[in-house]
Amino acid sequence: MLLGYFTEEAYERLLNYVAVDTTSDPVSGKAPSSDCQFALAKMLVEEFKGLGVENAEVDEKCYVYASIPATEGYENSKRLGFIAHMDTAPEFSGWDIKPQIIENYDGKDILLNEELNIVFQAAENPEMQELIGKTLIVTDGTTLLGADDKAGVAEILAAAEFLDKEYKEENVDMMAWKTVKGSYPDTEHVKFRTLPEVTVASCTYQGSYTQITDVYAAVIAWTEANGYEPAEPMFNIYHVSPHETQNPNEYITEVCYAVK
Repeated sequence: MLLGYFTEEAYERLLNYVAVDTTSDPVSGKAPSSDCQFALAKMLVEEFKGLGVENAEVDEKCYVYASIPATEGYENSKRLGFIAHMDTAPEFSGWDIKPQIIENYDGKDILLNEELNIVFQAAENPEMQELIGKTLIVTDGTTLLGADDKAGVAEILAAAEFLDKEYKEENVDMMAWKTVKGSYPDTEHVKFRTLPEVTVASCTYQGSYTQITDVYAAVIAWTEANGYEPAEPMFNIYHVSPHETQNPNEYITEVCYAVK
């Protein structure tokens, strides 16, 4: 259950992060090596604050810092830190990434791009046999994905959302949820609940995830201009996602920032 929670939460965040170009520039001689990395850094700060981590900040060198206080009674325990990098390799394009989700991978070749006939050869990557039955996230073969290390960034944010003030060694209460339409009776293992209403600032757009950074910025700018503050964690509603279509132009995404 815990693995399932982190997997779904992290993969949704990863899809958002790879849409932000953070290609490094090895010859710039500055830190960060490319200014575009600040776009993702500012997004992460807002997400941390939406999770209640109010001390989140980004410095002039594009390092994002955030810390969660120790559980009461564990203040003298060893500290645990997570580190991941936002920049991606300059050898391949990090712009206009078109992620594709492959569920229940069968161990065979993967057709990344039919138009350009780009095929990922399973025979050249024998380690792929260990992933049979897993869900994969790949590109269309014309760019890198950026999972190195935006997957790590996504896991950190997913972990931050999971942590709370009450530490338990066992009998941990945990809930994984997914929105559904309609009314359904409870079953032994699945319970249906109507969550409390929350005020959100939202924007729905159609198109690839490469636009999502501009949408984030627009929503944040609107909330600040209208006197609102972040409340609950922000979230996205994927009305049409790579699960339904492989055409990024058909994606429909609703960006939601809970506000007060």
